[in-house]
Amino acid sequence: MGFGENDQTKGPAMSAERQLVLFLRIYGGVLLLAFGAVVMPAGWMKWSYEELGLGVWPEETPLLEYLARTASLLYGCAGGALVLMSFDVPRYRPLIRLVGWISLPAAVYLLVLDLALEMPWWWNWSEGAAVYVSGLALLWLLNRCPSAPLSPEQQPR
Repeated sequence: MGFGENDQTKGPAMSAERQLVLFLRIYGGVLLLAFGAVVMPAGWMKWSYEELGLGVWPEETPLLEYLARTASLLYGCAGGALVLMSFDVPRYRPLIRLVGWISLPAAVYLLVLDLALEMPWWWNWSEGAAVYVSGLALLWLLNRCPSAPLSPEQQPR
């Protein structure tokens, strides 16, 4: 069900599927913003890096810029996939569940990595927490949705 379609539930409350659709679109939309860093001028990257207190931008090697742009591309692609999934929740239900479950250990890994690399305290507690809460929210919202069987047109061939 698309977000703008008619909802058959009674009362003003939003159905579980509509809540999941909205969450997927907001979460995916936020991740789509990462595409901006893919094409961001290198000078802006350097300025942001230094203003965030991450140290001096290492200009002698292009590796940091390459990794930042590649990570941004992957985050943006993940956001696009989440938005796409929001348009057909029943079809993408297994993939949405996978994203939710993968997010939980990934969040723990990010926290451990951030602590090991001595990232700023606000980075340590925001990145992993955001990924963990998002994964839990996906799983919780998905489990509240009725699991209707796929129509013949939606069946894998």
